[in-house]
Amino acid sequence: MADIVKIAVVSTLTEKGAKARSGKFEFETSIPPAFGGVGGIELPTPPQLILVALANCFAEVFKYLAEQKGLSFEDLKVRSTAELDLDAMKTGNGYAGLRNIKIEVSVKGLSEEEAKALVEEVEMRCPMCPTLTNENFIEIKLKTS
Repeated sequence: MADIVKIAVVSTLTEKGAKARSGKFEFETSIPPAFGGVGGIELPTPPQLILVALANCFAEVFKYLAEQKGLSFEDLKVRSTAELDLDAMKTGNGYAGLRNIKIEVSVKGLSEEEAKALVEEVEMRCPMCPTLTNENFIEIKLKTS
């Protein structure tokens, strides 16, 4: 049987945006100023958190797999970027999601062959990569009172 971990986050609105809780951790975000928020200035935007999750997950899985293979390296930088169409968010016309997501990996202390093999394996094993590249369907349940 698979070792499945259930993850839950509960979000509530705040004066500046939203605050999400997962266990003992809190994450605050806000929409961009173009929509009346402070995101990108005082707080991260939700799309920025997705890119943070992607870059951090990639980096940590890279380190984990390198250690499992007995490989050591001096420095690792993972940069994730994407494009977001604000007009699609404002008008509802077009694709409002992140697109052209890219990851740039810079590592010192590994050969190109070692680094390439690790990157290919990380792409398959970092939970964020398949989450963002496969079709996922979100089930939305509404409760009113």
